[in-house]
Amino acid sequence: YNAAELNEDQVYPGCWQADDAPEVAFNKRQIVEDFLRLQAFFREAAENENYVLSYVV
Repeated sequence: YNAAELNEDQVYPGCWQADDAPEVAFNKRQIVEDFLRLQAFFREAAENENYVLSYVV
């Protein structure tokens, strides 16, 4: 994770932060937390034999 590189390369949202403080958004801590929540969501769906439909534009 390199906040400066993400911002330089104009990766959305373009306001990535190097500060991992809990009150700061768009940083490595938040990405990891969000990924773990997403992983748990898919795991729960699989365990309950549910489907997940996603649409990316």
